[in-house]
Amino acid sequence: MRENFGAISSGREMFFARKAEHDSVKETERIKEIVLDYCSDTGILREEKGRRIWDIAAFKDIDFRHAGAKEEVPVNKHDFFRALCTESGVSLADYQSAEKNEKLKDRPIFYYPSSIDDAMSPKKIAANESYIGYWDLGTVVKDWSVPVELPSGENVGLNELFITKMIFGKLHGRRDEKGNLIVDDPETSEPVKFTAKIFDRNFGGVGKRGEGGNTSFSTPIGYLQKNAPHIMESGLLLSSDFRSLSEKSGNIYRHRYSVAANGIAYIGGAKYSLGADFDSRRQPEKRGAYFVVELGKGLAGIIEKSRGGYESVTHVFKLKNEEEIEKIRANSGEKKKRGDVVFKKNDIEILPYGKADSNRRFSGESGKEYSKRMRLLENCESTEKIVNDISLNTGISAHRDLSWHEQEWLAASAGNIEGMSGEIIAQAKKFGIDFLRSFLSCEFGMDSGRAIIDIAKKIPPEVSKKLFYKYGEFVNAAEEAAEDLENQYGVALTEVQKNRIMEKMLRRGRDLLLNYASRAEAGTHGQTAQAEALQMLNDLERVRSDMVLFSAVFKEANIPLEQMKDTEVSSVNARYMNRPDKKRMMELAEMNYGKSRVGQEIVKPSLAKAMEDRTNTFYLLKKDDEVIGGFRIQDAKDKYYFGSFNMDPNAKASGLGNAMLEKVIADLSRKKPVEAVAEAEKPVISYYVNKLGFRIAEFLPDMAGTGVDGFKIVKDGQKIEEIESKKYTDKNKFIRDVQKNIANGGIIVGYRYDEKAKVYEVSYGRVKEPVQKRMAA
Repeated sequence: MRENFGAISSGREMFFARKAEHDSVKETERIKEIVLDYCSDTGILREEKGRRIWDIAAFKDIDFRHAGAKEEVPVNKHDFFRALCTESGVSLADYQSAEKNEKLKDRPIFYYPSSIDDAMSPKKIAANESYIGYWDLGTVVKDWSVPVELPSGENVGLNELFITKMIFGKLHGRRDEKGNLIVDDPETSEPVKFTAKIFDRNFGGVGKRGEGGNTSFSTPIGYLQKNAPHIMESGLLLSSDFRSLSEKSGNIYRHRYSVAANGIAYIGGAKYSLGADFDSRRQPEKRGAYFVVELGKGLAGIIEKSRGGYESVTHVFKLKNEEEIEKIRANSGEKKKRGDVVFKKNDIEILPYGKADSNRRFSGESGKEYSKRMRLLENCESTEKIVNDISLNTGISAHRDLSWHEQEWLAASAGNIEGMSGEIIAQAKKFGIDFLRSFLSCEFGMDSGRAIIDIAKKIPPEVSKKLFYKYGEFVNAAEEAAEDLENQYGVALTEVQKNRIMEKMLRRGRDLLLNYASRAEAGTHGQTAQAEALQMLNDLERVRSDMVLFSAVFKEANIPLEQMKDTEVSSVNARYMNRPDKKRMMELAEMNYGKSRVGQEIVKPSLAKAMEDRTNTFYLLKKDDEVIGGFRIQDAKDKYYFGSFNMDPNAKASGLGNAMLEKVIADLSRKKPVEAVAEAEKPVISYYVNKLGFRIAEFLPDMAGTGVDGFKIVKDGQKIEEIESKKYTDKNKFIRDVQKNIANGGIIVGYRYDEKAKVYEVSYGRVKEPVQKRMAA
């Protein structure tokens, strides 16, 4: 009976999925008819001698308010593009100028590559003879982040299509024998070397926000790295392509801001009041001794000139972003002009800066070596000089793309070892900012830095490039996680605190990178190198996912920030789980289930079996390197199976275990159903159903002959609503009602068992919104 019901249920879901797909196709066809009718009515499209002729110039003047007015169906720019992206024909201009129309060749109306690979291929871009792009349709595009779905099913940013088409299409971009990117000058049509200036001139709208500033004018490479990942990952454009032609460029050298006599510095559209400590009216002897620089990534430093002529960073504070400045300007009683927004000392929290706190002595470094490194960093001008030299020679705006801490380590590495600066520059030219981030992640030993350079030199470039790109993503994720935690706890972390959090998060990734480097040193080549690199990329992605999970867990759980330093979240496939962790998981199962029949006959045997099954991934919570909790997720093709959730009852950080479970289950259930089995009369079943959103799908009497009743529970992304709630004191009636409800297609959305009163509380519900077809995808 249950099997028949399942077949009917499955058939019903298939019917509705097909109906939804059918309705979607019908809607798409209708919009296309409306768009074609509009084009015909307005003269954009005409047909002569059996061929379609398009007035391409008219596409730029389309008023979308009227495009669907006749049918009373609103049609926006994206609908218009989707309707015509596969259409072809000849332009009106070509048709009128051609001597013999029969020689005209139909061309695609819109630039619409078939896949990301085609969109990032100079050869395919140049061969594509489409008339216009999405960006030419109607009014000027303001939101360049719009994703465009390609025929391959992949999504690519509109900005990426625009940039690649303009450089390798309109400007005929190509590489010369030295690897330089050459384009046709838009004004003279003469071949010239591509520069950041040409990028700004042609792509000034990229990244624009409303009527405000323009990110592309300040750091085009920074914009691409953040907003055009496919371009940078494919290697179509390189950091070196944006090399500045002038040593005075603001893209290379950091800006300096003077501090007025009243302790005020004007920086980026706002005034910062630094307080009496920097007020030279009260300290005449300090007049001219202070100025402010943007150290990197929204961090400003107050520089003080010493009597010996040194310039040192004495204090740091965070700069307000454009959004924060505009918010104050908008909320003010009168409209404030640019520069009228003032941040008082209490608004910015100025913190003392000590280079020794941010640059600790690492293991194996002698006192003499450490002193030499600190002397090099004593004068921040020497750091600036080295960083600027690297930036100028590589085209990377290091002072914008790297934190000040990273810049100090970069300067220490380049300045402390003979020849290191040249090595860094050579590899950064080839692999860009991602090489630098990988190199800088190994800051606790010069040998580690050399190991990263070995990867760049000894591993095939196409492998190294992917590896450094993935590691760049990894470092960015760590920075974002540290920032999220700072915002979550409402405290301003010092650079020292943030660096130590980052150090913890990056440790596992750094170890992976160094292990890979040691294998590179051993001379791995060919297919083996490719296979190892692929494994390395997969491992990095897994650790990055763990890092994101770690941040999310701390945000969710009400746990003090101090506990982070000795707590770790990790995921590991059963086949790679070490023996101490396996043993500890069995101990936790014993703690949670004791000598119960369910624990001895079901839980422990199934856990032991799962730890030998590679379809299982274990999520572990560790404190001081010891497992204090965890659970497993089995990938069973069409669903996930969750089980073996055990926590050390004596662990103070046990709230993190629940937060970790909630985050993982929520993420997985968006992909496909998550199933589990739990005892009917244990408190944990209430947590699964009432807190995690599982629904009871089946009553399991006498589980595996243990004499204990249980439930099969499911979480699959369906939106459900409660219909009624009932209490039962009669267990038999409770069982009958539950089984009857499930057999009739109902669901149980809430459940609690009061062991003391022997009362069952059940909330019955129904599906409010079924799982969409995306679940199957």
